[in-house]
Amino acid sequence: PYLVIDTHASKVYYRTRDSIIIKAECSAGSGSELIDSVTGRKWIFETPLGVFKVNSKIKQPWWRKPDWAFIEEGENIPKDERERLDPAMMGDYAIGFGDGYFIHGTIYERLLGVNVTHGCVRVEALALEKIFNKIQMGTQIYIF
Repeated sequence: PYLVIDTHASKVYYRTRDSIIIKAECSAGSGSELIDSVTGRKWIFETPLGVFKVNSKIKQPWWRKPDWAFIEEGENIPKDERERLDPAMMGDYAIGFGDGYFIHGTIYERLLGVNVTHGCVRVEALALEKIFNKIQMGTQIYIF
């Protein structure tokens, strides 16, 4: 089995060559850009395209909010690392595929099907749980 993420149709398929095992709606990167008016730092929020492998599986993941998350909300970047941690944002499961990108749950399920993320792939909770329980470390992920 392998995972296919179609960022244009906003679909995730856990499948074999001959059959689809799990199909779900997803949200991928918005393609938007954020520039910090103070420092000039720039971020483009795109989901990476290509072939990847599952390199981590995390139950109850905590999100460590990066600088851009505070800048985007017009908040000061905290000096205390604990102020960056959010136990709810990524849902119950996260599947890592490199460079800080994850396939994970979301508290914004109403936005599934719309590419609104900062690069990760959000998936509906029930489908993600099924995928998480079936997928193995090293499984190939095709993102287009």
